[in-house]
Amino acid sequence: MYLHNIIHKHCAWLIAAIAGITLLAACNPDKGIDANRFAIQPDALTIVEGETATITVSGGTDFDISTDNNNAACTKNSDATISVTGLKVGTCTLTVTKGTESLTCSITIDRSAAQKDFLIYATPRVENWLAETLNTETTPGLQVSCEKGIDASGWERDDNTTTYGFYFTETGQFMRLSAEGDFTARGSLSNGIVALRDNNNSIVEYILCENVSIEKVSNGKVWIIASMPSRPDIRIVTETF
Repeated sequence: MYLHNIIHKHCAWLIAAIAGITLLAACNPDKGIDANRFAIQPDALTIVEGETATITVSGGTDFDISTDNNNAACTKNSDATISVTGLKVGTCTLTVTKGTESLTCSITIDRSAAQKDFLIYATPRVENWLAETLNTETTPGLQVSCEKGIDASGWERDDNTTTYGFYFTETGQFMRLSAEGDFTARGSLSNGIVALRDNNNSIVEYILCENVSIEKVSNGKVWIIASMPSRPDIRIVTETF
């Protein structure tokens, strides 16, 4: 009888302990998987220009979004996600608000692989890319770049390849010209490629040049002519490199 009472007491204690643990678990759910809790994932995001990523919001679809600048375009979707597209190199803070609660996501926008690590050099003008000749040193929003060892499509090459780039930061419109050879002396260059994009939402057009040549070298500047089958020749006047 005594042994029976001990076993009964221990069983009762064990049942009570299990019930307590179950109740505790019910009162303290795993916050990481609670679909009813207002949260965003991730709360920090790094993308490149032109790339689109997705942020997931839990806790329902009744929330609003806002950003502190135009470096990224953020769109609320019907499935409680947010599409984020990098528009301009820099940072951006996305704020998601539901009632009195607000959450933020820090967004970093990097240069694309084809633009990364470009070095800036003085390039006085570019002709026949757009309707009018651009004076690159005074055109608002235009970035001018030059790099060896990469072509207009972003592929790594040896140092015999040089790429000149022209990029409007607000619209995403750009033109890049690459070729192989000596850019400091008159003569023909080889493997010319021109990359063109009209805006952030359009695809990049790649054109193989019929000919790229250094037409003139004078007072530290070179005149580069790129001839293409589908459009007028593009001419770049730039410092020697």
